[in-house]
Formats: sequence, C-alpha cells, structure tokens
Amino acid sequence: LASFFIHDFIFGFLVGVEYRRVSYLFPVMILGGGFFAIGQLLTSNFMINFNPAKIILPKIFNALFGVVVSIILVQYFGLEGVVIAVVLSQFAFMMWLLFLSQKFIK
Repeated sequence: LASFFIHDFIFGFLVGVEYRRVSYLFPVMILGGGFFAIGQLLTSNFMINFNPAKIILPKIFNALFGVVVSIILVQYFGLEGVVIAVVLSQFAFMMWLLFLSQKFIK
C-alpha cells in the first residue's frame, strides 16, 4: 500500500532518478509480485507432499499464457501492457494452484 503513495521516491531510490517517469507502474508490479509469491508457496505445498506432477500443467500453461498476453497487450498498451500481462499471468497461476490445492486437500 505504501508503494502506491511513495512509488516515486522508492523507484528513484532503488532503480534510479532517470526512470521515475515509469514509477507509477511500481505498485502494480508489487501486486504481481504478491501473486507470484503466493503461487510459489502453493507450488511448494505440492512439492512437500510429493505431488509435483499436479503443477506441471499450470506451469506450462502459465508460461504460454504469459507470452501470448504480453504479445497482445504490448501492441495496444506498450509498457503498461507488459505490466498488465505480468499481473494477469501471475494471478491466473495463483488462482489455478489455489483451486488445485483445495481439490488436493479434500
């Protein structure tokens, strides 16, 4: 939440002042990073329970989905399209694994 209000300062400090013009995308990338982290936690759950075969299809689909969505959205939205594609891809992966985790638990 803090990245939404002080993204300009954080981005200038971490990346560089000359790139502050795209700092408005930083909070969205933080959101995508959160989706990624949750997806990786769910992935580790399958690995711990010796069931890695369950995550092969979601990982392959997510990679293909990410490439296709990136290609489409970058044509319409440029840099913002890439960021949107990353967030959508990570959200889809997280949701798929969340669904599989619920089925696996039952």
